[in-house]
Amino acid sequence: MLLIGDAAHVCSPVGGQGLNLGLRDAVSLAAVLPHATACGGPADDTLTAWRRARRSDAVGVLARTDLATRAWVLRSAPARALRDTALRGVLLTPAGRRLLAEAVAGPVSDRVLSGSRS
Repeated sequence: MLLIGDAAHVCSPVGGQGLNLGLRDAVSLAAVLPHATACGGPADDTLTAWRRARRSDAVGVLARTDLATRAWVLRSAPARALRDTALRGVLLTPAGRRLLAEAVAGPVSDRVLSGSRS
C-alpha cells in the first residue's frame, strides 16, 4: 500500500511532499481498512470518507508546494530580498521554524508520531 500511495501523488518534490503524502496515506489507510473490510468492503462509507480526507490533504499539499516553488524561483531582486528577509525573521524563533517546517512538509500529527490509531 505504501508504494502505491506514494506513486499516486504527482506534486513538486519540495520538502519530500509526495513521500510525506504516501506515508500519511498508508498510516491512515491502515487505521480504517480493518473496519472498512469488516463492514462491507471497498464500497463502504468508511473508505469514501477516507478518500475525501486524503484528497483534501493532497490538495493542500499541492497548494503549499506551488507556493514554495514560486517563492524559490522569483526573478525580481526586490521580491527575492523580501522573501529572504521574511525567511530570516521566521527562522529566528522555534515557533517560526516549526511553522515553516509544517508549511513545507505538512502538519505533524502527534497521533501519527506516536503510532496511535484512535
